[in-house]
Amino acid sequence: MKTVLRKIILSNPITTKAWYQLQSLSFSNSSDYWKDRYKQGKNSGCGSYGELAQFKADILNNFVAENNITSVVEFGSGDGNQLALFSFSKYLGLDISPVVIEQTSATYKNDPTRDFAIYDPATYQAEPTHDLSLSLDVLYHLVEDETYTTYLKHLFGSARQFVGIYSNNTVSKSINPHVKTRVFTSDIDRLFPEWELIEVIENPISTKTNRVDFFFYGKKS
Repeated sequence: MKTVLRKIILSNPITTKAWYQLQSLSFSNSSDYWKDRYKQGKNSGCGSYGELAQFKADILNNFVAENNITSVVEFGSGDGNQLALFSFSKYLGLDISPVVIEQTSATYKNDPTRDFAIYDPATYQAEPTHDLSLSLDVLYHLVEDETYTTYLKHLFGSARQFVGIYSNNTVSKSINPHVKTRVFTSDIDRLFPEWELIEVIENPISTKTNRVDFFFYGKKS
């Protein structure tokens, strides 16, 4: 019923604007938004399901195999649905939501290659202990500049060899209070000169208005 009602509201420009204005009033910050979302029993979003999840899995499984990657850390692991499609030898999922970490830990409790932990930006100590550090559909949900910068530092600081980012890389207006797009590649060039962009893989499923692609970085020799 809620899904049908939402579709009706968003089918009209006037009610759509009112809907998102109401959403903005209840939005406090990025962290609380996702914690509350998972408390309400919601999932990680459509990007973690269906053909988009399969597309990401195909790209990442190939990248991991081609580069002999043995350990992966993901910042913003979410509900773990797309993890079932990943062929990783060793995986650590980090997320700010205690609820979702408890759920994914229970789901994969019998799999010794999968570990999960709560990601607390204020206390996290980044060390280059993983071959590949991943960020999938996260960057454009970090609307606060300080949160965004801290996240990037932890993402790159935790990788030995590679960083994989799946995100929008343009500045565009959004009526969603939990979305802020940036040209993150420019920020990475400025903040992490020891890393270089080695590959961009375009997403054939994306639309021109919602361009989300893969960006892979490698540590310079």
